[in-house]
Amino acid sequence: MAIAFSARVNTGALNPMGGKFSLKIDSKYSGTIDYSTIQSAANPEEVLNTLTPSITITVKVYDDSGNVKFSKTYRSIEDFTTAFNPAA
Repeated sequence: MAIAFSARVNTGALNPMGGKFSLKIDSKYSGTIDYSTIQSAANPEEVLNTLTPSITITVKVYDDSGNVKFSKTYRSIEDFTTAFNPAA
């Protein structure tokens, strides 16, 4: 999944300032899940951990000329939410 948007700010100058923001989320699960693993799980969280795919979130911010001004890859949803909500 990818989300991107552009923004322009009218600063009153002849050339308004702007840029682009992109958020890309990749999710994958490699391998097979053996039914006996799920069936023998001691608790629901163990099953959830077995079924949870690996997730990578990449955030990039570009200036109006297309130059990357910020780029960061997060390896979990928790890392991403902590980075953008540090007070929580």
